Amino acid sequence: MPLKRFHRFRHTLAFRLTLWYGVIFTLSSFTAFLIFYIVISYVIQGRTDQQILNEVDEISSLLSLKGISDVNTTMVLEAESEGVDQVFFRLLTPEGDEIHTSNMASWRDIGAARSALRRLAGGERRVFETLTLPKRPHKVRIAYGTIGPGKILQIGQSLEEDERFLEAFREIFGIGMVLIILFSGLIGWFMAKRALSGIEEVTSTALDISRGDMDRRVRITAKNDEIQRLATTFNAMVDRIHVLMTEMREVTDNIAHDMRSPITRIRGLAETTLTTGRSRKEYEATAAQIMEECDRLINMANTTLEISESEAGAADLRRQKVDLSLVAGEACDLFQAIAEDKGIAMTCL
Repeated sequence: MPLKRFHRFRHTLAFRLTLWYGVIFTLSSFTAFLIFYIVISYVIQGRTDQQILNEVDEISSLLSLKGISDVNTTMVLEAESEGVDQVFFRLLTPEGDEIHTSNMASWRDIGAARSALRRLAGGERRVFETLTLPKRPHKVRIAYGTIGPGKILQIGQSLEEDERFLEAFREIFGIGMVLIILFSGLIGWFMAKRALSGIEEVTSTALDISRGDMDRRVRITAKNDEIQRLATTFNAMVDRIHVLMTEMREVTDNIAHDMRSPITRIRGLAETTLTTGRSRKEYEATAAQIMEECDRLINMANTTLEISESEAGAADLRRQKVDLSLVAGEACDLFQAIAEDKGIAMTCL
């Protein structure tokens, strides 16, 4: 039973609208978060590169002002102040030979990249690369820069802080996506039910009308949306059907009344003949009268069918000349029985 209910619920329009709304809202939010994440990553990387460039420029200025000895001392002090496992400084020749370094105990796997040295020799002032080391959980950002004649500074900085920040952002993003999915589902269900409330009212009204409550109508509000236009059209259709049913009932009553008189006369003639008839001529006269009454019934039935076909639009109507005297005569024959029942004398000239 629960599976059947779920199957029926899964095929409802409200469920499909909720699903579409949730999927579109979730994809839109995911795209927005992804773009924001990419922008944040570029901003953080740009900030890190700028910090490294500032270090290169400071050491380059220091070399030009105070000489190589002060540069060596500054590199050691800078590495110790920021953490020898977080940053290193290395002074190289254009060929990649080491001149002086800070504490490299945590950076033994990093050498001088020949491609970076060639790019510097080709005229580039600064070269960046990002390395993934096997024994380090976080990536390293490396910068090369020429700081003087025959001297190249290599600075490496761990991206641990940046990666931790991005990892925290991804965790927040994941939790946010779960909340967004739940929120979009609830909001989508609320909006779908609200949008389809008018259709449910139309359905309920149609069910009541099908059970015989022809006075039931859909409530019309001031909103001029598609649902209200549907409700207005539905009410107009029901009003039209109600009018047609009333007219059909009246026509049926009239037909029953009109046919009752000829049938009563036919029965009266037959009964009188059976009880009082003596000769063949009396039976023949009664048969002739019964045939006339039957012809009237047939004419009434044919006229009723023609009227019904005309109202339904199924009649093959064609224009032709009509003898009005014949029409008047047929009308007199049609209503003669009714006139006699009401004591009205009809004369056709």
